[in-house]
Amino acid sequence: INVTKNMDKLLVKVEAIWDSIRNNADGFPRQLREVLSHLKTAVEQKFPSNNVVKYTAPSGFIFLRYFCPAILSPQLFGLAGDRPKPVQARNLTLMSKVIMTLGNLATFSGKESYLRPANQFIESNIERAKEYITQVSTLTNNSTPVMLQNSDKFCDSMAHVQALCSSYRENFEKEEKTSEIYRLLEILEKFDKIMVELKRMDR
Repeated sequence: INVTKNMDKLLVKVEAIWDSIRNNADGFPRQLREVLSHLKTAVEQKFPSNNVVKYTAPSGFIFLRYFCPAILSPQLFGLAGDRPKPVQARNLTLMSKVIMTLGNLATFSGKESYLRPANQFIESNIERAKEYITQVSTLTNNSTPVMLQNSDKFCDSMAHVQALCSSYRENFEKEEKTSEIYRLLEILEKFDKIMVELKRMDR
């Protein structure tokens, strides 16, 4: 694929994905919002002089663990019936790279300089990305994150997150074991261990 020649077409698709993500911020699951709120608070306390980490910590969680895997392997999330064909997979990979880089509030350079034409799109959307990340990592109605109020409710929230991930575990395990699939399975294993530890601590 000639990336430069097809960049405009690629970015049209990327923009559609990004608009869909932003426009559905109000429907972002509360359980995940609570987790991201706690994460943002923790990194702000740990790195008070860093004005970027409050965005990149939550975005690294949701973009890397949710949005980009769904773009790369839509069939695993019920978004497509079949595995993407090679050309489609390549396009999806490029689109996920752009979305991930936007979520990181970064631009392309170095080894990925072939994607520099996407930098204009990224730079024009960085403030929108910050607004989105702030929105989905902030609890409404001046409420306090559940995990800071009650450990039982926190376990329930984490259980919802785990269930969301684990609902597709069987699909992941059936797929050819690419590096992305191995990474997703590792994440699920970590979630399992976290839940066991939380339940042990709550006794």
